[in-house]
Amino acid sequence: MNRKLISIIHVLTLITTLINLVFLIEITRNPDLRDFLYFNKELPSNYSNLEKIHMQEVKILFIVSLVVNMGLLFLTKKYYRLINFKLTGYLLLIFSSLVVLFSLISFQSFFTNFHLLIFNSSNWLLPSNSILIQTYPLSYFKNLTLIIFGILVLMAIFMIKFKNIDVIKNI
Repeated sequence: MNRKLISIIHVLTLITTLINLVFLIEITRNPDLRDFLYFNKELPSNYSNLEKIHMQEVKILFIVSLVVNMGLLFLTKKYYRLINFKLTGYLLLIFSSLVVLFSLISFQSFFTNFHLLIFNSSNWLLPSNSILIQTYPLSYFKNLTLIIFGILVLMAIFMIKFKNIDVIKNI
């Protein structure tokens, strides 16, 4: 397999893994959403139908994300020796820096475009008094995005600087 393609796969693996891990951790903080996601329970009646539909879409998206992540992890492991860590670092740095930059310039626009790209409907446009918006305001997502992609920027710098270090021997 092409070394450039493997580096791109590695970048996608790092991004999806970190996002999925943060999602799994954050969702456990909300008992309603934890039970909905982990134990397939219904959301309580105080959630609106629109919120329930949106969370069902989020659940499907999360399952797809986990499946894709597992596939990417398999490919990364299989072709580990072909990974160009310097290229991976630069690709990760460029992508993550752009996400941070767009988030800092106009997170509202970034957030809206993300939802338009990912979701097939407008069910994510919840009223400001909804439980989900009250629990997870825009500032929550902005801070989480900056933390995740800030960590990825640091990882990228590490990969570029220490490109010759074989961190994992004999995967």
